Amino acid sequence: MICPVCQHSPIPFLATICPSCNASLLGIKLLDALEEQYVETVKVKVALEGELIQKKIEYQQVLKKKNSRINYLLFLLFLLPMFYYFFGRSEPKTITAPNTQMTDTLDRYKQELAEKVLILEDLNRQLVTIQHTQHVREIQYVVKKGDRLYDLGILFYNDTTAWYQIALDNKIYDIKGLPIGDTLTIKYRD
Repeated sequence: MICPVCQHSPIPFLATICPSCNASLLGIKLLDALEEQYVETVKVKVALEGELIQKKIEYQQVLKKKNSRINYLLFLLFLLPMFYYFFGRSEPKTITAPNTQMTDTLDRYKQELAEKVLILEDLNRQLVTIQHTQHVREIQYVVKKGDRLYDLGILFYNDTTAWYQIALDNKIYDIKGLPIGDTLTIKYRD
């Protein structure tokens, strides 16, 4: 440690007064302790923000998957009349051999899909491992008149973006209104 008044060094760590100029070193030690506490607080905040961003991404993926299913069903409903028109008639149709280029393309897509499935399984194992290392606690909350996911995120997580976590945990896909009297499970990690 260096004395800020006379620049005397080295000063023992436990010393509270400079041996050269008798200046008090307690203020410097207090500032050092506050700086360490601030750094630790910032580290915790950054870690929580990263976890919330990950939960937001997971929530968006779930919504995207649900929307893709709906779009797929609409597409099938659109194709059904055309299918009936072409295949429902009594005229015989000639069947041709599949194109080799299409077969190669399909095989390539199948291989890419299998690789992506393996990557997703590995990521899922990693996520399960991470989740088992932290203790999860749950709170049961009954929805009252005027409650919104945004407000519940602020109430329980003190974060405006935490409503994604609540929606993901409770499988809520319509965020416009919460039914009064429903019980929500609020999860948080120690």
